[in-house]
Amino acid sequence: MWLVLVKTELASDTGRAWAFAYHNGYQNHGSKILTLYAWAVHDGDVGLLATAPVPLPASAWLFGSGLVGLIGVGRRR
Repeated sequence: MWLVLVKTELASDTGRAWAFAYHNGYQNHGSKILTLYAWAVHDGDVGLLATAPVPLPASAWLFGSGLVGLIGVGRRR
């Protein structure tokens, strides 16, 4: 299965476009009239999205403090 991105036509042949095979990572060009294509829905970098930091859940703090406590008990013995 190939994913063809919008506005990535070959300069020498506008009937062909660059394609990316997600199952093996190959990039090549092929005819735009073939089927099984998924077209990008907007221009620009689709994969570069703004991300927000995710807060550390309370369970991770509890696990970390328990681990520090066990290390402290182990050192006393």
